[in-house]
Amino acid sequence: MTWTVDIATSVHEFTPHDWDVLAEPAGCYASWSWTAFAEAETGRRCAYVFARDGRGLAAVMPLWFTTADEHEFRTPALLLGDLGVTGVCYAVMGFQKSYRSGVLSRDGIDSRSLIPPLTEAANRHAAEHGASGVLALYADTSTMLRLTGVLGIRRAVLLDGCAGIEVPADGLEGYLDRFSHQRRGQIRREMRKFAGAGYEVGVESLASCLREFAPLAAQLESRHGVGGDAEEMLASLTRQAKAGDEHTSVFTARRDGALAAACLSYHSWPDLLVRMFGKDYDRPDKAEYFNLLVYEPLRYAITRGFDWVELGHSTAAAKVARGANFRALWAVDLSDRPLWTEQRGRAHTANRYELLTAEATKLRSVAPASLWSDLSPELAESVGVLSR
Repeated sequence: MTWTVDIATSVHEFTPHDWDVLAEPAGCYASWSWTAFAEAETGRRCAYVFARDGRGLAAVMPLWFTTADEHEFRTPALLLGDLGVTGVCYAVMGFQKSYRSGVLSRDGIDSRSLIPPLTEAANRHAAEHGASGVLALYADTSTMLRLTGVLGIRRAVLLDGCAGIEVPADGLEGYLDRFSHQRRGQIRREMRKFAGAGYEVGVESLASCLREFAPLAAQLESRHGVGGDAEEMLASLTRQAKAGDEHTSVFTARRDGALAAACLSYHSWPDLLVRMFGKDYDRPDKAEYFNLLVYEPLRYAITRGFDWVELGHSTAAAKVARGANFRALWAVDLSDRPLWTEQRGRAHTANRYELLTAEATKLRSVAPASLWSDLSPELAESVGVLSR
């Protein structure tokens, strides 16, 4: 296959139709509208390495550049410092404003012919802009295997685990039956506490409630020491709604019409992605957090036919205690000169696996093989998890 490979510096150089034909299987965070929102929201330098053939646009590798002012969860030297990764500027393959990474491509394209020219062009562009290397951050297991199937498994290291719940085929009772008697009783008490608060519980679009939701979400950020400006939150949520309100569901709890707590989620079929929670913390606690973050989205997912409710990275132990498992997220070295040795990479992965597993199972005992839903014994051994 002969490709014509080039680089764009804005998603606006592609038509939404051409982009979304490639992005649709990757979910809402890979869409043209989300990418345009994230590009404007962050203001970061971006690059899109793309390949064309006789049929038109065939593939896109999205990149953004680190500058030392990003969150610590997106800073390569902090995430991978034990591997010898240093420096400020890296070209990161991934979709901004999400923990997602991937190469968008037309169905049926052989990765063995596609990945090498894209990574070569990415490395040339990164070097021209002073980057220390090219990395994929927060690649899911299928993306990691696609890349390492061409570049070699030694280039992948475990970065994190994303918590989520497999939607039970037998409904909410099937979900509750997964737990011990004691744990099931605790979950039912949380549900009763919320139900007894007298809230009007509903599902709304982001656009319909963003002015009420923004100060609640900002209040939560302020409690955690990040952000907390209600006007900035409102501006960001307004841009998100403009980018894809049709993909949103906000699980709301109102009293006398006033919003008391809410949780924003995105539809990314077949997954429901829980993204942001907000609450009026001047009110007494009525178990709003886990009801609007876990139980109400799970009820919704059961009735709408979703397969998975993604709950994110934080408070992993509390989410595992309520039935969550992990999907592995990886860093993959795409640099032309390797950023770490195979020995260091395997040691890093083994350490991260042990740490994440121990942290996640503090409140509920779960066998590691059951906790990591997409980490087969063969894959675990190949990346160093079972080497100790």
